[in-house]
Amino acid sequence: VAFTGSLGPREIERLTLQFQKELSELERDEFLPAYDRLLSRQQATLQRMGIPWMFETDDETERNRQQQLMTVIEGLLE
Repeated sequence: VAFTGSLGPREIERLTLQFQKELSELERDEFLPAYDRLLSRQQATLQRMGIPWMFETDDETERNRQQQLMTVIEGLLE
């Protein structure tokens, strides 16, 4: 898109809102599903390694527990 002059405040606001909408759609449609797939692969790998309480889940409470466990494990490795 070529601009031939300066943009007015309304045009800037319209473009900003359009950009925010497109960014939200990209996050919802692309980034979050990719993150969920990555997390599932990580959970499966840790389960195969025999790490206690690690299993594939999309339950937020279980994911938080798993994150807490990983924080403890990381602390032990330091």
